[in-house]
Amino acid sequence: MLSELLQERTTVARIVHEVETSAGRAQVSEVLLDPAPLRALVDDLGLEVAQVFVQRFVHQLPFRVDQLRLAVRAGDAEREYDAAHSLASASSMVGARALSWIALDWATAAVTGRRTPGLAGLVRLRRVASETLAILGGDPS
Repeated sequence: MLSELLQERTTVARIVHEVETSAGRAQVSEVLLDPAPLRALVDDLGLEVAQVFVQRFVHQLPFRVDQLRLAVRAGDAEREYDAAHSLASASSMVGARALSWIALDWATAAVTGRRTPGLAGLVRLRRVASETLAILGGDPS
């Protein structure tokens, strides 16, 4: 599994470079991706391990979004909190800033009893997740 993930076309170094260039910044709407956490992963763990970390995020993102969708459909605020908090944490670790902000706001709403974005909010969340995956080299479908 790890060797398979390492052979993926996305490299953390390429992502950081693209995001830091003016062309990359133009591509990053809503501050989708902040390269600082990616650089920190490389500095702390090395390029190869950071690569695996990012690829696992890419592969697990659709599952995390679906967990939130299921919680919303069930009307379960505790599950919404768990799913949104998990998504926010994982997103912030790879610098997926917009996705992290949306998920953190969702988790905060769920835990404080405020009205959560619900099914309508999933449309925005899925759009931002898809755009984030496109930058990170995942399949946005």
